[in-house]
Amino acid sequence: MPPFKDVLLDSLIIAKNISLDIIMTFAPASNYVFQALKFRKTKSSKGFSSYLCLVTILAHTTKIFYWLGERYKYTLLIQSILVIIVLLYILHLFLKYKENPEVGPPSATSLNKKIISKKEKVKECIYSTVSCKDTFNPFLIWRWEKLIEFYKFYFFIVLILSILLLVFGVENKIFSIIIGYLNLILEMLCSLPQIIEMYRTKKIKEIFLK
Repeated sequence: MPPFKDVLLDSLIIAKNISLDIIMTFAPASNYVFQALKFRKTKSSKGFSSYLCLVTILAHTTKIFYWLGERYKYTLLIQSILVIIVLLYILHLFLKYKENPEVGPPSATSLNKKIISKKEKVKECIYSTVSCKDTFNPFLIWRWEKLIEFYKFYFFIVLILSILLLVFGVENKIFSIIIGYLNLILEMLCSLPQIIEMYRTKKIKEIFLK
C-alpha cells in the first residue's frame, strides 16, 4: 500500500487536472455570456461588432473539424461547441437590441410604438426569411437584419466543410493540416473586428465633437 503522502499528492494532481479542464472548457464561453448579460442589462448592442461572432464562430468550427482528424482533448472540443452556441445566441441579442437612430425626443406614443416594434422585430428576426440570393449576396453577408439568415449562412459553411471532409477523408493529413492552419489564422484574427469597430466608433465621435 502506497504511503498516505503519495496518495494525497496523486489526489491533488488529479483534482488540479480536473479543475484546469473545467476552467479550459467553460472560461471562453463565459466571457461571451457576460457580453450577453450586458446586452440584456443595457438593452443595447451599440459598439459591438457582429463580425467578431463571424470570425470566432468560424475559428471554433474549424477547430471541431480539426478534432475529427487529430482527436485532441475532449475539453477543447466541448469548449468550441459551447462558444458557438453562446455566440449564436449573442447574434440574437445583437439584432434584438440593435439601435436605430431617431430624430427628435421620443414622445410617450413613440415609446409605446417602439416597444411594440421591438417585440415584432424580435419575432421577425427569428421566424422570417429572405431569398437565397440575398443570403449569399457578398454585399449583404453578415449584415442581415434577420437572425435566420445568419443561421442559414453558418449551416452552409458547416455543409461545405462536411462535404470536403467526406471527399478527402477523416484521416487525410493534408486536409487536417489545412484546417489546422485555417483555424490558427482565424483564432489570431478573432479580436480584430472588435478592434476595428472600436477604432471606427472613436473616429466618428471625434468628427461629431469637432
